[in-house]
Amino acid sequence: MRGLLRLLQTGETAASDLREFPASRARGLWALSTDGNRAVATPALMQLWSALPNEAEAVATLAAVEPAVRVGWLRVIAARVHEAGLRGDVASLCNLIGPLGPAAEEVRAVLPEGSLKPTAHAELERSLLGASAENAVVTPPLLRLLAATASLPTSEIIAPVDLRPLDPTGAWVRNRLLRLPDADEAPCYDATAVLDGTWAPLSKAEREADDAPHEAVLRWVVMRPWPMLLAQLVFAQETWAAERLTGGLALEVADIAQFHQPPRVDVVVTLPDAREVVCGPLSELLQRALAILGVGLIAPTRDAATLDARLAPVIRELLRCKVWTFDERGRVARRPGYWIAEEFGSACLRIFGSNHFYRAGERLARALRTAAEQWAQERLIKKAPASRSALDKPATLVTA
Repeated sequence: MRGLLRLLQTGETAASDLREFPASRARGLWALSTDGNRAVATPALMQLWSALPNEAEAVATLAAVEPAVRVGWLRVIAARVHEAGLRGDVASLCNLIGPLGPAAEEVRAVLPEGSLKPTAHAELERSLLGASAENAVVTPPLLRLLAATASLPTSEIIAPVDLRPLDPTGAWVRNRLLRLPDADEAPCYDATAVLDGTWAPLSKAEREADDAPHEAVLRWVVMRPWPMLLAQLVFAQETWAAERLTGGLALEVADIAQFHQPPRVDVVVTLPDAREVVCGPLSELLQRALAILGVGLIAPTRDAATLDARLAPVIRELLRCKVWTFDERGRVARRPGYWIAEEFGSACLRIFGSNHFYRAGERLARALRTAAEQWAQERLIKKAPASRSALDKPATLVTA
């Protein structure tokens, strides 16, 4: 159990901790690190966690896909369905079959084998669910677990690669996990397949004595995932604005007095036809971009405000390091908001910045822009009726 919890909470554990769960690897819930020593959680596991009510059930998904365990659980649910059918209890049947979703066909296939006898995995079930599977109290979580794991892929996934400093192309890859921003997290110098949540200053081992000031800032950005992601956002914002005729992106804060550490940043997208769409919080834009990249967050963020609060001190540090700047008078955009700091923007185009940030981070910038454009279009589709053309009237602000 300790190993399973460690996998869920930190994204990694010793490969030996999961030797009893080979099927969950084949179904894409975890993968081996490139050195073969560590089991690394995948975004698929984190998505399941987000869909389930608690950590214990998220851990239990690893057992739910193991054939021997799954068949036992399916037979218990089949027995419950058979009992309800014999009683003619339509309400109970609905309460059983409805939550099963795509797993209903699996239950149907084992109906003749339905049994409420203890399975061969009672001890595991008690440690995961608090009681063995034949107990009625465990029926609701069994339904959720069987449903959540019914449609997972069946092929092996590509194992995550270990991180390499100053190489965004090797870090931001599909099936990678990213820890939530954490002011207290120490940088990880051991081999790892999970992106850190820290934004701490670089250690002596990470710094280069001959770095120019702008290179020192860039080195910190590319070696700290959250600063890298947020720096790529304002860089993409600048390049988008330079196109002039293809829309743009604004990062606004409701209370200017809190700009130095905002509780929430609002994303406003301008479409090519000059319509402006208030999409929502910065945290959601980042999660959408990460989904495009195939990168998952290490823990579920059911409440957007939770991630927004974690982002606030990162933004403060970006402002302090002059990666971001706040345009209070709206000189760059029409309203007050965040923008790329001029010196940092210039540094991104010099040799060091071009090699390690601009070119190497192109996938991040493209994902952020794509996520913003898609989000704005989704908001407009949900908003009825359609706004008048920009040719008919001045730019319109569409709120979500």
